[in-house]
Amino acid sequence: MKATTEQLVSALRVLSVDIQSEDGVANAVVAEAADRLTLMANLVARHVEETKDDVKQMAVASETMVEATAKIQSLRARIKRLEEAGDRAIENSYYPDRVKVWTEAKEANP
Repeated sequence: MKATTEQLVSALRVLSVDIQSEDGVANAVVAEAADRLTLMANLVARHVEETKDDVKQMAVASETMVEATAKIQSLRARIKRLEEAGDRAIENSYYPDRVKVWTEAKEANP
């Protein structure tokens, strides 16, 4: 059976009191180990929670990007249809100056 972090910390705290050491160094070392293990466990727990929040934010951002990409594709398709319709209209036009205007408008950078 694998002990939990809380069980290990509890055992270390008991040991830090029960160890018979003339100078108290062993007691201090075991107590320090319990403190550091507690600190590390708290840091890991906080990191896990922050990571959950990051994953949620990334999911929302991903959905937004998918929606934006779909909108852009839809708009590009609409622009293409409009350009094709304009091309057909110009092909049937009897006004050469409008052909030039249409061609320049299509090729202009927005």
